[in-house]
Amino acid sequence: MTTMADLSRPTDELRPPWEPLLRWMERTRWGWFAGLALLYAAGANGRWRATADGSLYLLEARQWAGELPGAGGIPGAGAFARQQPGLTVLSWLAGGSAEGWLPAAIMLGFAAVVLVLTYLVFRRLALPGGRGVATLAVVLVGSNRLFYEASFGWLTELPFTAGLMLTVWGHERWTAGGRRSVPGAGVWLGVVAVVAGLGVMAAFRSVAAVVLAAYLAAQVPRFLRAGCRVGLAWLSLAVAGGMALWFGSSAVRDDAGILWRRLTGLSAAEYGENAGRLMLEVWPEALFGLDVPPPLHVAGAAVCVVAVVGVWWWRRWWGVLVTLFALQWVVFLSEPRYVLPLVPLWVMGWWRAVTGLVARWREPWRGWA
Repeated sequence: MTTMADLSRPTDELRPPWEPLLRWMERTRWGWFAGLALLYAAGANGRWRATADGSLYLLEARQWAGELPGAGGIPGAGAFARQQPGLTVLSWLAGGSAEGWLPAAIMLGFAAVVLVLTYLVFRRLALPGGRGVATLAVVLVGSNRLFYEASFGWLTELPFTAGLMLTVWGHERWTAGGRRSVPGAGVWLGVVAVVAGLGVMAAFRSVAAVVLAAYLAAQVPRFLRAGCRVGLAWLSLAVAGGMALWFGSSAVRDDAGILWRRLTGLSAAEYGENAGRLMLEVWPEALFGLDVPPPLHVAGAAVCVVAVVGVWWWRRWWGVLVTLFALQWVVFLSEPRYVLPLVPLWVMGWWRAVTGLVARWREPWRGWA
């Protein structure tokens, strides 16, 4: 709350010290976007970066589609493509080839969608500095090495990230439009975007069920307190869709079985080892896009914790999502690329936490920070 003492201060003292940076980012945003476009154009050479998983996905999809009958020699080849139809669609669009501009353009297109949605999400948060904050988010996500490499690969993480950000943007449209007495186009557009985002995620990875669980866990109590019957009706439809996804997808059922076996099979020491590696190695490498050397492991983990606090600070369901993913990764020891979908939320979670804390400091400490 603004006090009389605050009103007696000069106007410049009430402005955050990072306001000039955000204004400069806003004025020069098209230059930043052009720089990112040049960065990605420099990395494009018409060939997608082959990895073990990416090659397996493509081979299975081609075999399932009948392009490689009896080939491969992989146990259960084609099962993954049947369970996750998004891979089959991508392979069909790419012509089943590791060469050519179309496969590269598909993944670069997903990267562009993620960056555009990142801008739109943080522009809608109505922050001081508006477009400057959104531009900063795009620059930080787009220049992340993990995100950059995924844009030239053939893996499910980047399409999944696009689906997640579509759900995040749709939620912001939904809740903003829902404040009106009569639901308008923004509400319906938001609902469609949430459902479409969940559908995109489900097409590529069974962990879409975790996103749906996080969303419902955060939204149901809010709608119950508000007495919002329309919201509860939509969430009921989402629950029905989630149950259909759960029982209709063999990928979800298989992963649930693996999760249960892991939960009951790991010892306390193994849980601790997985949690330590997640905090000290996987998370810092994903957030910074770099291998963090051992002397800096603790500092990197601290920055990641600050980012998670900021994510909770922004939106409750973002925080629930990060927490559920973290619990899952303690059971299934993750790789940094599995953390990719959370990078846009993490980046701005870090910004939210740092600026929120520093804004409470007195000068000259605030300016120095």
